[in-house]
Order: sequence, then C-alpha cells, then structure tokens
Amino acid sequence: MGHCLCELESGRPLAGVTNISPRHIRETDEDIRTDAHELGHILGFLFQLLGQWKVLQHGVARGNECKWVVDTEHTKRVASKHFNCLSAHGVELENAGCRGTVGPDIDRRYIMDDLVTQRNVGKRYTAFSLAVFESLGYYRANYRRAEPSLWGMHSGCGLLRNKCLVNKATAYPAMYCSKSSSLSDEQCTHDRLGIGFYGMFERIRDIPKEYPYFSNPRLGGEVMSDYCPTVAKNVGRNRENGVAADMYGSFIGAKSRCVEDSRLMYNGHAVFAGCVGTNCTAKTLRVRPLDGERQNCPEHRSVSTRSKDGSWSGTVICPRRVDACTRSSASSVVLRPLPAREDDREPASTPMGAGRQRAVSDTAVAAIKSAAVPARTSYGTGWRRHCMPPVLFVAIVVFLVI
Repeated sequence: MGHCLCELESGRPLAGVTNISPRHIRETDEDIRTDAHELGHILGFLFQLLGQWKVLQHGVARGNECKWVVDTEHTKRVASKHFNCLSAHGVELENAGCRGTVGPDIDRRYIMDDLVTQRNVGKRYTAFSLAVFESLGYYRANYRRAEPSLWGMHSGCGLLRNKCLVNKATAYPAMYCSKSSSLSDEQCTHDRLGIGFYGMFERIRDIPKEYPYFSNPRLGGEVMSDYCPTVAKNVGRNRENGVAADMYGSFIGAKSRCVEDSRLMYNGHAVFAGCVGTNCTAKTLRVRPLDGERQNCPEHRSVSTRSKDGSWSGTVICPRRVDACTRSSASSVVLRPLPAREDDREPASTPMGAGRQRAVSDTAVAAIKSAAVPARTSYGTGWRRHCMPPVLFVAIVVFLVI
C-alpha cells in the first residue's frame, strides 16, 4: 500500500495503490470497514503528515508520558461535545502502551470503535476521525454523515483524566471490567450490540508500571487499550446474526439490544445478559423479550419480563435511551455481485467470486468520500510523484494479488 501521486504545493494525497488478496477478504461489513480503515491512512491520517502540519501536541495523559494528541479546534470541539467535557483535549493517538511505535491510529483507550483505531471493534466512521481529516487542512468534513459512537458518550472529564480503574474499581462499569472472568460472567458490550466477556488476561511478564490496575502485576487488558480490561466482543453472540443456541432466549435482529440483570431467568437458567427487541420514539424506549410482550422501559429502572409461554422470568435493567436507540451505522454496505474470472487462481471465499473485490473497494471509497471532501485551497494544480512517505492516497487503485 502506498501513494503514487500528490499535489505539488500542498502535498495533498491524490492517488495510490493497495494490495488485496481475494483469499483473505470476505463479503462482510467488517472486512469492508477494514478496507476503509486503510484508505483513511492513505487519505492523510498519518503521524508524519500530522506532524508536518504542526497539529500534534506531546503531553502526559493518565500517567502516560508518551501521549500524542491531534490538538486543533476541530478535534477539541468534537471531543468536548461527545464526552460532555468543555476542557477536553483533542484526539489521542495510539502509542502501544508507550512500548511501541507511535502509530497513525486513534487510541483505543480514548475512543474504542472509530474506523481508524486498531482492531475490528465497531469500525465506525465517527466525528473523531472526521475532525482529524479536517485538521489537515485538505478536507471539509460533513459531520452529518458521521456514524455515532457510544464509547464514553457524555461520561464527563473524569474518563479522560483518570485511569480506567482506581483501587481495583471502575466508575464506568459499562466500559471496563473490575474482576476476573469466569464461565458464568456475561455482560453487554458498551454499545449493547451483543453479549461480551471480560477481556482480562494474565501475562507471562509484568505489565508496564504506569498501568497498576490490580495487585497482580501481570493482570490487565489489551495493550492497545492501555491495558484497561474492557468488555470484549463475542462474534457468535451479537444482536443481529448471533447463534441462537448460544444466546439463551435472546431476541436476534437489527433492532435488538443487550440488557442485563442478576435476577433474569430463561427456562429456569440464569441469564446475566441477553438481547431484547427495542422500539424507540422521540422520548421513550420499549423492549420486548423473545416471544414476549412489548413494554415501556424507563432509563435505569428495572422492569419485569413478560413472555407468552412463561419462558422468561425476573427483571431487566433499562439502559439509557441514547444507548438503545442510537443507530449503529449511518450507512449500509451493499455489494454488487461480479462474475468470477476464468484465470483467477485464488478465488474469494464465497460464491460471489473474486471479482467482487472491486465492489468492496468501491463501497469503502464511497464511505470515505461521502463524509470527507477536498477543501478549496489557494494551492496550484501541479503535481509530483513520491512527494510524501509511501503511505498516502485519495483515489484507490486495487491490485488483486493472484
């Protein structure tokens, strides 16, 4: 992957290339968003380029002495609104727990589900990545096209200033775990789109001294999350296409959301987290368990579950309406079926054929272009080749590895 063309005066990326192997790409929203993640870097989301335009600030955050922040009026405005913190700094970049290379990705501890974070967790094209693009000066961002993030929404300044766990406890139980995992532990993911598990691991070596969350110095979460133990995604237990046999009576569908309660029972089995159908109006949230009746669910109140056949019993704790009713995506992914080529020696893993990769990339490019468009500048129209490090582009040429 790399650029091959950029504007002479401004250095704005214009064209580039990436390699995609048909054998390793699937017809899934997740893979398409991973493709879009790489396009984001080539559009200019790159540490060196951000540094060149002097929008980076180095500082200390939560005891971490090697934190880099994209600190502009655009990023501060987005962060202040999202976290409900007027003194919020800009967008934090990934630093691999201060032990790796400062990366061009947004820090997962800061905002978990943005398109330009490491790993496939949500991968939403949020206002945070749009604000970084706009900070480059090349683009104007259409924030109406931004996809919502529920990570830390309206959590206040404490989430940005304090460690995720203090004295082995967290002030944000919907986001972080404060105890070791066991087989009976079930918890909703932060966006309530599935049933997750405690992402806590014991390593063979001590974790860095700036992350002392537990008395056991080897216990913590993923390095990309500053070792904060988060509720990890379980692929087979998500709200839309999870495995029904593994979800203990959950309502599976696009409008399903995860809820919790310690007194919830399904056919005599304890269920600590499960998915229910939801119906949202301007002011209310209504929930419906599998084979049950729809009823009002006021925020933070416990309501009894009702099912026609008596399979459900107990109560559920009503989530915040914003968590249950926020659309998970501002755009849908539609792939055009393309015929397979006779000379294709590495066909894709689905019957759609290797030719579909072109449609995958078209979709990813469209997602980027719909929200970030080139800004008018006073620069000339000249161009040159290889004018920046080999990682920038706007137009995508997909070379299929055969």
